[in-house]
Amino acid sequence: MKNLKNSTVIVLIALFSITSCDDDFVYVNSQDVNSEDYFNSEEEYFNALVGAYDLLGMTYQTSLLGEIASDNTLCGGENATDTSGFQQVDDMIHTGNNLQLRSIFRWMYAGLNRANFIIEFRDKTDFVGREIMIAEAHFLRAYYYFELVKWFGPVPLVVDKRIQYGDQFSLPRTPVSEIYAQLEKDLIYAANVLPEYQILVGRATKGAAQALLGKIYLYQNKFDEAADALDAVITSNNYSLVENFADLFENDTTFDFQHNPTPTTDSPTHVDFDTDTIEIEDHILLTGKPVFYQSAAPLEGLISETIYYAIAVDYNHIQLAATHQDAIDNKPIDLTSGVASAHALYAQYENSQESVFEVQYSDLEGGSFGCFACVEGNIAVGFSGIRKYVGSPFGPRFESGYSFNVPTQESYDSYNELDTRRDTSILDIEKWVADWAALGITITYGEGYEHTGFFNRKYLPRKRDANIPDPNLTNPNNYRAIRYADVLLMSAEAHNKKSNPNPSTARYYLNQVRERAFGNSEFNVTSLSGEALNQIIFNERRLELMGEGHRFFDLVRTGQAKNFIPGFQEGKHELFPIPVVEIELSGNNWEQNPGY
Repeated sequence: MKNLKNSTVIVLIALFSITSCDDDFVYVNSQDVNSEDYFNSEEEYFNALVGAYDLLGMTYQTSLLGEIASDNTLCGGENATDTSGFQQVDDMIHTGNNLQLRSIFRWMYAGLNRANFIIEFRDKTDFVGREIMIAEAHFLRAYYYFELVKWFGPVPLVVDKRIQYGDQFSLPRTPVSEIYAQLEKDLIYAANVLPEYQILVGRATKGAAQALLGKIYLYQNKFDEAADALDAVITSNNYSLVENFADLFENDTTFDFQHNPTPTTDSPTHVDFDTDTIEIEDHILLTGKPVFYQSAAPLEGLISETIYYAIAVDYNHIQLAATHQDAIDNKPIDLTSGVASAHALYAQYENSQESVFEVQYSDLEGGSFGCFACVEGNIAVGFSGIRKYVGSPFGPRFESGYSFNVPTQESYDSYNELDTRRDTSILDIEKWVADWAALGITITYGEGYEHTGFFNRKYLPRKRDANIPDPNLTNPNNYRAIRYADVLLMSAEAHNKKSNPNPSTARYYLNQVRERAFGNSEFNVTSLSGEALNQIIFNERRLELMGEGHRFFDLVRTGQAKNFIPGFQEGKHELFPIPVVEIELSGNNWEQNPGY
Protein backbone atom coordinates (compact mmCIF):
# COMPACT_ATOMS: atom_id res chain seq x y z
CA MET A 1 0.00 0.00 0.00
CA LYS A 2 1.85 3.07 -1.23
CA ASN A 3 -0.98 5.47 -2.02
CA LEU A 4 -2.88 7.17 0.79
CA LYS A 5 -6.12 7.21 -1.23
CA ASN A 6 -6.15 3.42 -1.36
CA SER A 7 -6.15 3.10 2.42
CA THR A 8 -9.25 1.90 4.22
CA VAL A 9 -11.03 4.45 6.36
CA ILE A 10 -12.40 3.01 9.59
CA VAL A 11 -13.05 6.09 11.72
CA LEU A 12 -15.08 8.91 10.20
CA ILE A 13 -16.04 11.94 12.27
CA ALA A 14 -18.41 14.80 11.46
CA LEU A 15 -19.00 18.37 12.52
CA PHE A 16 -22.31 18.93 14.30
CA SER A 17 -23.92 20.72 11.35
CA ILE A 18 -23.17 18.18 8.65
CA THR A 19 -25.84 16.14 6.98
CA SER A 20 -24.61 13.59 4.46
CA CYS A 21 -25.06 10.10 3.17
CA ASP A 22 -25.35 7.52 5.93
CA ASP A 23 -22.21 5.65 4.96
CA ASP A 24 -19.94 8.69 5.03
CA PHE A 25 -19.86 9.64 8.68
CA VAL A 26 -20.16 8.18 12.13
CA TYR A 27 -21.57 10.96 14.26
CA VAL A 28 -19.72 11.68 17.48
CA ASN A 29 -21.41 13.52 20.35
CA SER A 30 -20.98 13.85 24.08
CA GLN A 31 -23.03 10.72 24.78
CA ASP A 32 -20.97 8.52 22.45
CA VAL A 33 -18.81 6.49 24.86
CA ASN A 34 -17.54 4.22 22.07
CA SER A 35 -15.29 6.95 20.69
CA GLU A 36 -13.26 6.90 23.90
CA ASP A 37 -12.70 3.17 23.38
CA TYR A 38 -10.78 3.86 20.18
CA PHE A 39 -7.06 4.59 19.62
CA ASN A 40 -5.83 1.36 21.16
CA SER A 41 -3.35 0.48 18.41
CA GLU A 42 -1.17 1.94 15.68
CA GLU A 43 -3.68 0.72 13.11
CA GLU A 44 -6.51 2.66 14.74
CA TYR A 45 -4.44 5.86 14.82
CA PHE A 46 -3.51 5.34 11.18
CA ASN A 47 -7.10 4.74 10.09
CA ALA A 48 -8.22 7.88 11.92
CA LEU A 49 -5.43 9.80 10.20
CA VAL A 50 -6.55 8.55 6.78
CA GLY A 51 -10.02 9.80 7.70
CA ALA A 52 -8.54 13.25 8.37
CA TYR A 53 -6.70 13.24 5.04
CA ASP A 54 -9.76 11.98 3.21
CA LEU A 55 -11.66 15.26 3.41
CA LEU A 56 -8.90 17.05 1.55
CA GLY A 57 -10.75 15.66 -1.45
CA MET A 58 -13.60 18.05 -0.69
CA THR A 59 -11.30 21.03 -1.27
CA TYR A 60 -12.05 20.62 -4.98
CA GLN A 61 -14.55 23.47 -4.63
CA THR A 62 -11.97 25.83 -3.15
CA SER A 63 -9.68 25.44 -6.16
CA LEU A 64 -12.58 25.70 -8.61
CA LEU A 65 -14.22 28.74 -7.00
CA GLY A 66 -10.85 30.38 -6.38
CA GLU A 67 -10.63 30.73 -10.16
CA ILE A 68 -14.30 31.51 -10.88
CA ALA A 69 -14.29 34.30 -8.26
CA SER A 70 -11.24 35.87 -9.90
CA ASP A 71 -10.59 37.54 -13.25
CA ASN A 72 -9.06 34.36 -14.67
CA THR A 73 -12.24 32.55 -15.65
CA LEU A 74 -15.98 32.77 -16.12
CA CYS A 75 -18.34 30.33 -14.46
CA GLY A 76 -19.64 28.69 -17.64
CA GLY A 77 -21.70 25.52 -17.31
CA GLU A 78 -24.79 24.63 -19.32
CA ASN A 79 -26.80 27.80 -18.71
CA ALA A 80 -27.11 30.80 -16.40
CA THR A 81 -28.75 28.74 -13.65
CA ASP A 82 -26.47 25.70 -13.81
CA THR A 83 -25.02 25.28 -10.27
CA SER A 84 -26.35 28.66 -9.22
CA GLY A 85 -23.90 28.97 -6.32
CA PHE A 86 -21.00 29.06 -8.76
CA GLN A 87 -22.82 31.56 -10.98
CA GLN A 88 -23.49 33.88 -8.03
CA VAL A 89 -19.84 33.92 -6.99
CA ASP A 90 -18.78 34.66 -10.57
CA ASP A 91 -21.14 37.66 -10.64
CA MET A 92 -20.28 38.74 -7.07
CA ILE A 93 -23.94 38.47 -5.99
CA HIS A 94 -23.52 35.55 -3.59
CA THR A 95 -25.31 35.51 -0.23
CA GLY A 96 -25.29 33.47 2.95
CA ASN A 97 -27.71 31.02 1.35
CA ASN A 98 -25.15 29.88 -1.23
CA LEU A 99 -25.01 26.08 -1.08
CA GLN A 100 -21.50 25.82 -2.51
CA LEU A 101 -20.12 28.19 0.12
CA ARG A 102 -21.85 26.23 2.85
CA SER A 103 -20.25 23.09 1.49
CA ILE A 104 -16.80 24.63 1.85
CA PHE A 105 -17.58 25.77 5.41
CA ARG A 106 -18.91 22.46 6.66
CA TRP A 107 -16.38 20.17 4.99
CA MET A 108 -13.40 22.17 6.19
CA TYR A 109 -14.78 21.96 9.71
CA ALA A 110 -15.37 18.24 9.29
CA GLY A 111 -11.74 17.83 8.24
CA LEU A 112 -10.27 19.77 11.15
CA ASN A 113 -12.62 17.99 13.54
CA ARG A 114 -11.15 14.69 12.41
CA ALA A 115 -7.66 16.08 13.02
CA ASN A 116 -8.72 17.33 16.46
CA PHE A 117 -10.07 13.87 17.28
CA ILE A 118 -6.59 12.39 16.81
CA ILE A 119 -4.89 15.16 18.78
CA GLU A 120 -7.41 14.79 21.62
CA PHE A 121 -6.27 11.18 22.15
CA ARG A 122 -2.63 11.72 21.21
CA ASP A 123 -1.26 10.14 24.40
CA LYS A 124 -3.60 7.17 24.76
CA THR A 125 -1.40 4.53 23.11
CA ASP A 126 2.33 4.62 22.46
CA PHE A 127 4.05 3.11 19.41
CA VAL A 128 6.94 3.91 17.10
CA GLY A 129 5.90 6.64 14.67
CA ARG A 130 3.05 8.00 16.79
CA GLU A 131 4.55 11.50 17.02
CA ILE A 132 4.73 11.70 13.23
CA MET A 133 1.02 10.88 12.97
CA ILE A 134 0.20 13.52 15.58
CA ALA A 135 2.30 16.05 13.66
CA GLU A 136 0.38 15.21 10.51
CA ALA A 137 -2.86 15.89 12.38
CA HIS A 138 -1.51 19.32 13.36
CA PHE A 139 -0.61 19.99 9.72
CA LEU A 140 -4.07 18.99 8.54
CA ARG A 141 -5.79 21.10 11.18
CA ALA A 142 -3.77 24.10 10.00
CA TYR A 143 -4.57 23.33 6.36
CA TYR A 144 -8.32 23.17 6.96
CA TYR A 145 -8.40 26.24 9.22
CA PHE A 146 -6.37 28.24 6.70
CA GLU A 147 -9.01 27.53 4.06
CA LEU A 148 -11.74 28.67 6.45
CA VAL A 149 -9.91 31.91 7.28
CA LYS A 150 -9.26 32.69 3.60
CA TRP A 151 -12.92 32.25 2.75
CA PHE A 152 -14.78 33.40 5.84
CA GLY A 153 -12.39 35.34 8.08
CA PRO A 154 -13.09 34.98 11.83
CA VAL A 155 -14.48 31.51 12.57
CA PRO A 156 -14.82 29.50 15.79
CA LEU A 157 -11.42 28.15 16.85
CA VAL A 158 -11.35 24.84 18.70
CA VAL A 159 -8.13 22.94 19.31
CA ASP A 160 -7.18 19.58 20.78
CA LYS A 161 -10.75 18.34 21.12
CA ARG A 162 -13.71 17.57 18.91
CA ILE A 163 -16.47 20.05 18.27
CA GLN A 164 -19.56 18.28 19.55
CA TYR A 165 -23.23 19.08 19.25
CA GLY A 166 -24.20 21.87 21.63
CA ASP A 167 -20.79 23.56 21.52
CA GLN A 168 -21.98 25.89 18.78
CA PHE A 169 -24.20 27.78 21.21
CA SER A 170 -21.22 29.03 23.19
CA LEU A 171 -18.41 29.12 20.63
CA PRO A 172 -17.65 32.66 19.44
CA ARG A 173 -16.09 33.60 16.13
CA THR A 174 -12.38 33.89 16.87
CA PRO A 175 -10.37 36.87 15.55
CA VAL A 176 -8.25 35.98 12.54
CA SER A 177 -5.06 37.01 14.35
CA GLU A 178 -5.70 34.42 17.08
CA ILE A 179 -6.43 31.70 14.53
CA TYR A 180 -3.24 32.47 12.63
CA ALA A 181 -1.26 32.35 15.88
CA GLN A 182 -2.57 28.82 16.48
CA LEU A 183 -1.82 27.75 12.92
CA GLU A 184 1.74 29.01 13.29
CA LYS A 185 2.13 26.86 16.42
CA ASP A 186 0.65 23.84 14.64
CA LEU A 187 2.96 24.16 11.66
CA ILE A 188 6.12 24.93 13.63
CA TYR A 189 5.45 21.80 15.68
CA ALA A 190 4.72 19.77 12.53
CA ALA A 191 7.86 21.01 10.77
CA ASN A 192 9.99 20.00 13.76
CA VAL A 193 8.58 16.47 13.86
CA LEU A 194 7.68 15.45 10.31
CA PRO A 195 10.26 13.64 8.16
CA GLU A 196 11.61 15.11 4.95
CA TYR A 197 10.17 12.16 3.01
CA GLN A 198 7.18 9.89 3.54
CA ILE A 199 7.01 6.37 2.16
CA LEU A 200 3.26 6.66 1.68
CA VAL A 201 2.63 9.16 -1.11
CA GLY A 202 0.35 12.03 -0.11
CA ARG A 203 1.32 12.30 3.55
CA ALA A 204 2.57 15.65 4.82
CA THR A 205 6.31 16.24 5.14
CA LYS A 206 8.59 18.72 6.86
CA GLY A 207 8.75 20.74 3.64
CA ALA A 208 4.97 20.83 3.32
CA ALA A 209 4.63 22.21 6.86
CA GLN A 210 7.34 24.83 6.25
CA ALA A 211 5.78 25.91 2.95
CA LEU A 212 2.29 26.25 4.43
CA LEU A 213 3.75 28.16 7.38
CA GLY A 214 5.49 30.53 4.97
CA LYS A 215 2.25 31.06 3.09
CA ILE A 216 0.36 31.85 6.28
CA TYR A 217 3.04 34.38 7.24
CA LEU A 218 2.72 35.93 3.78
CA TYR A 219 -1.05 36.32 4.20
CA GLN A 220 -0.38 38.25 7.42
CA ASN A 221 2.25 40.47 5.78
CA LYS A 222 4.89 38.94 8.06
CA PHE A 223 7.42 39.04 5.28
CA ASP A 224 10.58 38.44 7.35
CA GLU A 225 9.12 35.30 8.86
CA ALA A 226 7.73 34.20 5.50
CA ALA A 227 11.14 34.52 3.85
CA ASP A 228 12.76 32.41 6.57
CA ALA A 229 10.14 29.64 6.42
CA LEU A 230 10.09 29.46 2.63
CA ASP A 231 13.88 29.62 2.34
CA ALA A 232 14.06 26.57 4.61
CA VAL A 233 12.14 24.66 1.93
CA ILE A 234 14.38 25.98 -0.84
CA THR A 235 17.71 25.36 0.89
CA SER A 236 16.70 21.83 1.90
CA ASN A 237 17.41 20.83 -1.71
CA ASN A 238 14.57 18.33 -1.47
CA TYR A 239 12.61 20.01 -4.25
CA SER A 240 13.30 21.33 -7.72
CA LEU A 241 11.42 22.53 -10.78
CA VAL A 242 10.36 19.92 -13.30
CA GLU A 243 12.36 20.78 -16.41
CA ASN A 244 9.41 20.90 -18.80
CA PHE A 245 6.37 22.78 -17.47
CA ALA A 246 3.97 20.66 -19.53
CA ASP A 247 5.14 17.51 -17.75
CA LEU A 248 3.51 18.76 -14.55
CA PHE A 249 0.03 18.31 -15.97
CA GLU A 250 0.15 16.50 -19.32
CA ASN A 251 0.08 12.73 -19.47
CA ASP A 252 1.72 11.70 -22.69
CA THR A 253 5.23 11.11 -21.35
CA THR A 254 7.06 8.38 -23.28
CA PHE A 255 9.80 6.28 -21.72
CA ASP A 256 11.65 3.04 -22.43
CA PHE A 257 11.10 -0.32 -20.77
CA GLN A 258 14.24 -2.44 -20.75
CA HIS A 259 14.92 -5.80 -19.16
CA ASN A 260 18.64 -5.12 -18.81
CA PRO A 261 19.61 -4.16 -15.22
CA THR A 262 22.06 -1.51 -16.45
CA PRO A 263 20.65 1.78 -17.84
CA THR A 264 21.56 2.51 -21.45
CA THR A 265 20.55 6.18 -21.49
CA ASP A 266 20.84 9.26 -19.30
CA SER A 267 17.25 10.30 -20.00
CA PRO A 268 15.27 11.04 -16.80
CA THR A 269 12.46 8.93 -18.25
CA HIS A 270 14.61 5.86 -18.82
CA VAL A 271 13.49 2.76 -16.95
CA ASP A 272 14.84 -0.73 -16.60
CA PHE A 273 13.55 -4.07 -15.51
CA ASP A 274 15.16 -5.70 -12.53
CA THR A 275 13.56 -9.14 -12.49
CA ASP A 276 9.92 -8.08 -12.97
CA THR A 277 10.23 -4.56 -11.54
CA ILE A 278 10.44 -1.32 -13.53
CA GLU A 279 12.95 1.21 -12.26
CA ILE A 280 12.09 4.86 -12.89
CA GLU A 281 14.70 7.45 -12.03
CA ASP A 282 13.33 9.91 -9.43
CA HIS A 283 9.66 9.25 -10.25
CA ILE A 284 6.86 6.89 -9.40
CA LEU A 285 3.55 5.83 -10.90
CA LEU A 286 1.00 5.28 -8.16
CA THR A 287 -0.75 1.99 -7.56
CA GLY A 288 -3.84 1.68 -9.71
CA LYS A 289 -2.75 4.22 -12.33
CA PRO A 290 -3.29 2.95 -15.90
CA VAL A 291 -0.26 2.47 -18.13
CA PHE A 292 -0.92 2.24 -21.87
CA TYR A 293 1.59 -0.26 -23.27
CA GLN A 294 2.48 0.06 -26.95
CA SER A 295 5.21 -1.90 -28.70
CA ALA A 296 6.03 -3.51 -32.03
CA ALA A 297 8.06 -6.11 -30.12
CA PRO A 298 6.28 -6.58 -26.80
CA LEU A 299 7.90 -8.02 -23.75
CA GLU A 300 7.12 -11.62 -22.94
CA GLY A 301 4.03 -11.59 -20.79
CA LEU A 302 2.72 -8.27 -22.13
CA ILE A 303 0.35 -7.56 -25.01
CA SER A 304 0.99 -4.50 -27.17
CA GLU A 305 -1.55 -1.65 -27.20
CA THR A 306 -3.08 -2.75 -23.92
CA ILE A 307 -3.79 -0.87 -20.71
CA TYR A 308 -2.05 -2.28 -17.65
CA TYR A 309 -2.04 -0.92 -14.11
CA ALA A 310 0.86 0.20 -11.96
CA ILE A 311 1.75 -1.25 -8.58
CA ALA A 312 3.97 1.07 -6.55
CA VAL A 313 6.87 -0.77 -4.94
CA ASP A 314 8.81 2.20 -3.56
CA TYR A 315 9.82 5.66 -4.70
CA ASN A 316 11.80 4.28 -7.64
CA HIS A 317 10.03 1.11 -8.71
CA ILE A 318 6.70 -0.08 -10.01
CA GLN A 319 5.31 -3.39 -11.24
CA LEU A 320 2.56 -3.96 -13.81
CA ALA A 321 -0.77 -5.67 -13.19
CA ALA A 322 -3.29 -6.94 -15.73
CA THR A 323 -6.33 -5.33 -14.07
CA HIS A 324 -7.06 -2.49 -11.71
CA GLN A 325 -8.13 -4.97 -9.03
CA ASP A 326 -4.92 -6.95 -9.48
CA ALA A 327 -2.98 -3.74 -8.84
CA ILE A 328 -4.93 -3.11 -5.65
CA ASP A 329 -4.44 -6.77 -4.63
CA ASN A 330 -0.70 -6.59 -5.41
CA LYS A 331 -0.77 -9.27 -8.12
CA PRO A 332 1.86 -8.24 -10.70
CA ILE A 333 2.50 -9.80 -14.10
CA ASP A 334 5.63 -11.94 -14.28
CA LEU A 335 7.91 -10.26 -16.83
CA THR A 336 11.00 -12.13 -17.88
CA SER A 337 12.61 -10.78 -21.04
CA GLY A 338 12.60 -8.42 -23.97
CA VAL A 339 12.86 -4.73 -24.78
CA ALA A 340 9.92 -2.45 -25.56
CA SER A 341 8.69 1.13 -25.54
CA ALA A 342 5.82 2.24 -23.34
CA HIS A 343 3.55 5.24 -22.96
CA ALA A 344 2.31 6.51 -19.59
CA LEU A 345 -1.38 7.30 -19.82
CA TYR A 346 -1.11 9.43 -16.69
CA ALA A 347 1.63 11.89 -15.88
CA GLN A 348 4.50 10.47 -13.89
CA TYR A 349 5.03 14.00 -12.61
CA GLU A 350 2.25 13.73 -10.06
CA ASN A 351 4.01 13.73 -6.70
CA SER A 352 7.16 14.83 -8.50
CA GLN A 353 10.27 16.63 -7.32
CA GLU A 354 8.24 19.86 -7.70
CA SER A 355 5.43 18.63 -5.49
CA VAL A 356 5.58 19.99 -1.96
CA PHE A 357 2.05 18.85 -1.14
CA GLU A 358 -0.64 17.27 -3.32
CA VAL A 359 -4.22 16.29 -2.61
CA GLN A 360 -4.46 12.67 -3.76
CA TYR A 361 -7.32 11.48 -5.95
CA SER A 362 -8.00 8.09 -7.53
CA ASP A 363 -10.33 6.51 -10.08
CA LEU A 364 -11.89 4.17 -7.55
CA GLU A 365 -15.68 4.20 -7.48
CA GLY A 366 -16.95 5.30 -4.12
CA GLY A 367 -19.68 7.91 -4.46
CA SER A 368 -22.36 9.39 -6.61
CA PHE A 369 -23.89 12.73 -7.52
CA GLY A 370 -25.93 12.33 -4.35
CA CYS A 371 -22.84 11.91 -2.17
CA PHE A 372 -19.86 13.96 -3.33
CA ALA A 373 -18.12 13.31 -0.02
CA CYS A 374 -17.97 9.61 -0.92
CA VAL A 375 -16.25 10.30 -4.24
CA GLU A 376 -12.59 9.32 -4.66
CA GLY A 377 -11.96 11.34 -7.85
CA ASN A 378 -11.32 15.05 -8.40
CA ILE A 379 -14.79 16.42 -9.10
CA ALA A 380 -13.39 19.78 -10.24
CA VAL A 381 -11.88 18.02 -13.26
CA GLY A 382 -15.24 16.81 -14.54
CA PHE A 383 -16.72 20.26 -13.96
CA SER A 384 -13.93 21.80 -16.07
CA GLY A 385 -14.20 19.38 -19.00
CA ILE A 386 -15.11 20.27 -22.58
CA ARG A 387 -18.85 19.89 -23.14
CA LYS A 388 -19.82 16.97 -25.42
CA TYR A 389 -16.23 16.41 -26.46
CA VAL A 390 -15.62 13.54 -28.88
CA GLY A 391 -12.01 13.45 -29.87
CA SER A 392 -8.86 11.90 -31.11
CA PRO A 393 -7.56 8.50 -30.07
CA PHE A 394 -4.05 9.97 -30.28
CA GLY A 395 -2.04 12.41 -28.20
CA PRO A 396 -3.41 13.90 -24.94
CA ARG A 397 -6.90 12.43 -25.03
CA PHE A 398 -9.62 14.43 -23.34
CA GLU A 399 -12.99 13.35 -22.02
CA SER A 400 -16.09 15.50 -22.04
CA GLY A 401 -17.28 17.41 -19.00
CA TYR A 402 -19.54 20.25 -17.92
CA SER A 403 -17.64 23.30 -19.28
CA PHE A 404 -17.38 25.26 -16.03
CA ASN A 405 -14.45 27.49 -15.09
CA VAL A 406 -13.68 28.68 -18.63
CA PRO A 407 -10.65 31.00 -19.01
CA THR A 408 -11.21 34.40 -20.56
CA GLN A 409 -9.64 35.81 -23.70
CA GLU A 410 -7.78 38.29 -21.49
CA SER A 411 -6.27 35.43 -19.47
CA TYR A 412 -5.01 33.78 -22.65
CA ASP A 413 -3.67 37.08 -23.98
CA SER A 414 -1.84 37.80 -20.71
CA TYR A 415 0.86 35.33 -21.75
CA ASN A 416 3.74 36.15 -24.04
CA GLU A 417 3.32 33.87 -27.05
CA LEU A 418 6.78 32.43 -26.34
CA ASP A 419 5.74 31.44 -22.81
CA THR A 420 5.44 27.65 -22.78
CA ARG A 421 2.98 27.82 -19.89
CA ARG A 422 0.21 29.32 -21.99
CA ASP A 423 -0.74 26.28 -24.02
CA THR A 424 -0.35 23.92 -21.07
CA SER A 425 -2.51 26.11 -18.83
CA ILE A 426 -5.19 27.09 -21.35
CA LEU A 427 -6.55 24.98 -24.20
CA ASP A 428 -7.59 26.97 -27.27
CA ILE A 429 -10.28 24.58 -28.48
CA GLU A 430 -10.57 26.03 -31.99
CA LYS A 431 -6.84 25.73 -32.57
CA TRP A 432 -6.86 22.24 -31.09
CA VAL A 433 -9.62 21.12 -33.46
CA ALA A 434 -7.93 22.75 -36.46
CA ASP A 435 -4.55 21.21 -35.70
CA TRP A 436 -6.04 17.72 -35.57
CA ALA A 437 -8.18 18.35 -38.64
CA ALA A 438 -4.99 19.08 -40.59
CA LEU A 439 -3.94 15.51 -39.75
CA GLY A 440 -7.28 14.09 -40.86
CA ILE A 441 -8.69 13.65 -37.34
CA THR A 442 -12.15 14.99 -36.55
CA ILE A 443 -12.95 16.39 -33.11
CA THR A 444 -16.38 17.67 -32.12
CA TYR A 445 -17.60 19.48 -29.01
CA GLY A 446 -20.51 21.54 -27.73
CA GLU A 447 -20.57 25.12 -26.53
CA GLY A 448 -21.75 25.82 -23.01
CA TYR A 449 -22.85 29.00 -21.28
CA GLU A 450 -20.33 31.87 -21.49
CA HIS A 451 -18.28 29.89 -24.01
CA THR A 452 -14.96 31.65 -24.56
CA GLY A 453 -13.21 29.06 -26.70
CA PHE A 454 -10.78 28.30 -23.85
CA PHE A 455 -10.58 25.59 -21.19
CA ASN A 456 -8.45 24.97 -18.08
CA ARG A 457 -6.11 22.44 -19.64
CA LYS A 458 -4.26 21.67 -16.41
CA TYR A 459 -7.34 19.97 -15.04
CA LEU A 460 -9.20 18.69 -18.08
CA PRO A 461 -10.44 15.10 -17.76
CA ARG A 462 -8.35 12.61 -19.71
CA LYS A 463 -9.70 9.57 -21.51
CA ARG A 464 -9.15 6.35 -19.60
CA ASP A 465 -10.24 2.74 -19.51
CA ALA A 466 -13.82 2.61 -20.83
CA ASN A 467 -14.80 0.32 -17.94
CA ILE A 468 -14.06 2.92 -15.26
CA PRO A 469 -17.43 3.92 -13.77
CA ASP A 470 -18.85 7.43 -13.37
CA PRO A 471 -16.08 9.14 -15.39
CA ASN A 472 -16.85 12.63 -14.12
CA LEU A 473 -16.60 11.46 -10.51
CA THR A 474 -13.51 9.28 -10.80
CA ASN A 475 -10.94 11.58 -12.40
CA PRO A 476 -7.66 10.71 -10.65
CA ASN A 477 -5.96 14.05 -11.34
CA ASN A 478 -4.22 15.14 -8.13
CA TYR A 479 -4.56 18.74 -7.00
CA ARG A 480 -1.11 20.33 -6.78
CA ALA A 481 -1.82 22.24 -3.58
CA ILE A 482 1.73 23.56 -3.06
CA ARG A 483 4.27 23.45 -5.88
CA TYR A 484 7.94 24.35 -5.57
CA ALA A 485 7.41 27.09 -8.18
CA ASP A 486 4.82 28.60 -5.83
CA VAL A 487 7.36 28.43 -2.99
CA LEU A 488 9.94 30.26 -5.12
CA LEU A 489 7.48 33.01 -6.02
CA MET A 490 6.21 33.40 -2.46
CA SER A 491 9.79 33.65 -1.22
CA ALA A 492 10.61 36.17 -3.95
CA GLU A 493 7.69 38.32 -2.79
CA ALA A 494 8.71 38.00 0.86
CA HIS A 495 12.33 38.97 0.17
CA ASN A 496 11.29 42.04 -1.80
CA LYS A 497 8.83 43.17 0.90
CA LYS A 498 10.63 42.31 4.13
CA SER A 499 11.98 44.94 6.55
CA ASN A 500 15.41 44.81 4.92
CA PRO A 501 14.46 44.11 1.28
CA ASN A 502 16.65 41.80 -0.75
CA PRO A 503 15.60 42.35 -4.38
CA SER A 504 18.59 40.40 -5.66
CA THR A 505 17.38 37.20 -3.99
CA ALA A 506 13.83 37.99 -5.07
CA ARG A 507 14.92 38.28 -8.71
CA TYR A 508 16.96 35.09 -8.43
CA TYR A 509 13.94 33.06 -7.32
CA LEU A 510 11.65 34.78 -9.82
CA ASN A 511 14.01 34.12 -12.70
CA GLN A 512 14.18 30.41 -11.97
CA VAL A 513 10.47 30.24 -12.71
CA ARG A 514 10.72 32.48 -15.77
CA GLU A 515 13.64 30.57 -17.27
CA ARG A 516 11.65 27.36 -17.11
CA ALA A 517 8.72 29.11 -18.79
CA PHE A 518 10.75 30.52 -21.70
CA GLY A 519 13.51 27.95 -21.94
CA ASN A 520 16.27 30.55 -21.61
CA SER A 521 17.32 33.65 -19.67
CA GLU A 522 16.23 36.14 -22.33
CA PHE A 523 13.20 37.21 -20.28
CA ASN A 524 14.96 37.38 -16.91
CA VAL A 525 14.36 40.38 -14.67
CA THR A 526 17.77 41.92 -14.00
CA SER A 527 17.40 45.27 -12.30
CA LEU A 528 13.95 45.98 -10.85
CA SER A 529 13.22 46.41 -7.14
CA GLY A 530 10.54 47.87 -4.89
CA GLU A 531 6.97 48.16 -6.12
CA ALA A 532 7.92 47.57 -9.76
CA LEU A 533 9.38 44.19 -8.83
CA ASN A 534 6.39 43.45 -6.59
CA GLN A 535 4.07 43.79 -9.57
CA ILE A 536 6.26 41.60 -11.76
CA ILE A 537 6.20 38.87 -9.11
CA PHE A 538 2.46 39.32 -8.63
CA ASN A 539 1.83 38.92 -12.36
CA GLU A 540 4.18 35.95 -12.52
CA ARG A 541 2.07 34.20 -9.91
CA ARG A 542 -0.93 34.57 -12.19
CA LEU A 543 0.90 33.13 -15.20
CA GLU A 544 2.51 30.26 -13.31
CA LEU A 545 -0.52 29.28 -11.22
CA MET A 546 -3.30 29.93 -13.75
CA GLY A 547 -6.16 27.51 -13.16
CA GLU A 548 -4.93 26.31 -9.76
CA GLY A 549 -7.25 28.32 -7.51
CA HIS A 550 -4.90 30.95 -6.06
CA ARG A 551 -5.73 34.08 -8.07
CA PHE A 552 -8.72 35.42 -6.11
CA PHE A 553 -6.88 35.22 -2.80
CA ASP A 554 -3.73 36.78 -4.24
CA LEU A 555 -5.84 39.70 -5.45
CA VAL A 556 -7.53 40.09 -2.05
CA ARG A 557 -4.43 39.83 0.14
CA THR A 558 -2.57 42.41 -1.98
CA GLY A 559 -5.54 44.82 -2.02
CA GLN A 560 -5.94 44.69 -5.79
CA ALA A 561 -9.19 42.75 -6.19
CA LYS A 562 -11.33 45.84 -6.88
CA ASN A 563 -9.08 46.70 -9.83
CA PHE A 564 -9.51 43.34 -11.56
CA ILE A 565 -12.79 41.69 -10.57
CA PRO A 566 -16.03 43.13 -12.00
CA GLY A 567 -18.63 43.72 -9.28
CA PHE A 568 -16.14 43.42 -6.43
CA GLN A 569 -17.15 45.68 -3.52
CA GLU A 570 -14.30 46.75 -1.28
CA GLY A 571 -15.10 46.13 2.38
CA LYS A 572 -17.45 43.26 1.52
CA HIS A 573 -16.16 40.79 -1.00
CA GLU A 574 -12.77 40.21 0.63
CA LEU A 575 -14.65 37.58 2.64
CA PHE A 576 -17.52 35.28 1.80
CA PRO A 577 -20.66 35.13 3.97
CA ILE A 578 -21.00 32.73 6.86
CA PRO A 579 -23.71 30.28 5.74
CA VAL A 580 -27.04 31.41 7.17
CA VAL A 581 -27.96 27.90 8.27
CA GLU A 582 -24.76 27.71 10.34
CA ILE A 583 -25.63 31.00 12.05
CA GLU A 584 -29.08 29.62 12.82
CA LEU A 585 -27.59 26.38 14.16
CA SER A 586 -25.44 28.47 16.50
CA GLY A 587 -28.59 30.00 17.98
CA ASN A 588 -27.66 33.23 16.18
CA ASN A 589 -24.51 33.31 18.29
CA TRP A 590 -22.44 34.42 15.28
CA GLU A 591 -22.66 37.72 13.44
CA GLN A 592 -22.62 37.77 9.65
CA ASN A 593 -19.65 39.16 7.73
CA PRO A 594 -19.89 42.86 6.74
CA GLY A 595 -22.08 43.67 3.76
CA TYR A 596 -24.10 40.44 3.71
